[in-house]
Amino acid sequence: MFNSVILGDTDGVTANKYTLSVKRSYEVKADMNEVELPPPSQDELVQQMKDYLNVYFKNSPVVKEKWGDDYTYHPGGFECIEWGFVDCGLNDGYVEFTEEQKENIKHNWSKFLDGLREYLKENPVPNNDFKSTTYGEILLAMTAMGYNPDDFKELDIIGEISRNDFGTDGMYMGTPRGIIAMDSGGYEYKEGSDYRSWRPVVEEFNEEPIELSPQTTVNDFTTMYAQPYIPYYNPDAKEGDPEYKIKLYFDNFIEQLSIAQHSDGRFGNVWTTDQVVILLAGLGVDLTTDSRFIKNGHTPLEIILRTLDTEAGEISGNLKHQHAQAVMSMLKVLDGRKNIETFL
Repeated sequence: MFNSVILGDTDGVTANKYTLSVKRSYEVKADMNEVELPPPSQDELVQQMKDYLNVYFKNSPVVKEKWGDDYTYHPGGFECIEWGFVDCGLNDGYVEFTEEQKENIKHNWSKFLDGLREYLKENPVPNNDFKSTTYGEILLAMTAMGYNPDDFKELDIIGEISRNDFGTDGMYMGTPRGIIAMDSGGYEYKEGSDYRSWRPVVEEFNEEPIELSPQTTVNDFTTMYAQPYIPYYNPDAKEGDPEYKIKLYFDNFIEQLSIAQHSDGRFGNVWTTDQVVILLAGLGVDLTTDSRFIKNGHTPLEIILRTLDTEAGEISGNLKHQHAQAVMSMLKVLDGRKNIETFL
C-alpha cells in the first residue's frame, strides 16, 4: 500500500511535481485536446500487413497441417473452414507458401470436398444448417482453389444461387454473398422459369443514401450489403450514365464513413472495421494515405493490425479470416487493383 502518490512531468522537473496524500480526496480536471499525430508511413504499414499475413497463414487450419481421416464437414458458423481456402486464393504472393504448406492446402482441399460429399449424402439440403450463405462460401472457396463447380456433381451450386427463391431463408447476407461468389468466377446464371439473374441491375438501383452520426459504430450489414455493387462504381460517371446513381450512392457512403470514423481510426469494433476496410478497398480508397480516413494519426488498418501479438506469434480473437481479408484487400489497392471487381 502507498502512503502517497507523486504526480509530475516525465522530464523530472521538481517544481512541477505534486505529492498527493492517500488520506485526502482529489478531483482532477483536464482538457483532452486531440493532437494531430503523423500516421505511420506507407512502407511501415505494408510491412506490418505482410507480417500479419505471415502469422495468419502460419496458424491457418487449412495451411498449418494435413487433416486426418477423422475430418468431417459441417456447414456454417463464424469460423467456417471455407474462408480459409478463400484466403489462400486472395493471397497474391503476399506470403510465399512453402512446399509443405502447398501440399497441406492441396491435401486439405481434397478432404474438404470428400467431407462435403459425405455430409450431403447424410443431410439432404436444404436443411436448418445449410443456409443460403453457405452456397456462396463454398463457391468462393472453389473459385479460390481453381476448382470447377460443375465437377461437383452432388450439388448444383450455381443452379441453387440462380433460383428465384434464393436468399429467402432469412439469411440477410445470402443473396449478396451469392452475387459476389458468382462474380468472382465470372459464372453464368442458369436460365429458365425457375431462375433469375441476381446480378445487380444498375438501371434499377434505388438504394437510399445512408446517413451516419459522428464517431458511431457502423453496422456490418450496412457495408456488407453494399459490396455486390462495388464493381459498378465509376467515380467518373456523369449524369445520364447508367452508373451515375451508384456513383452518387458510394460518394456519399465514403463521406459518411469518414464522418462516422472514431478518433482512434476504428469504425466500432475490429470486425466492423474489417468490413469497412473491405468496402473502401473495393472502391479504390488507399487507407494508408487518404487524409479522410486518418484521424489523429490513426488509420483503420492499425485497429486490425493490433490483434497480432508479435511476441506470441498469434492473432487474438475470432473471425481471423475477416481480418486477413481486410488486410489483403488493402494490399490489392496498393498494387493498383480494385478489390471486388472480382473478390478473388
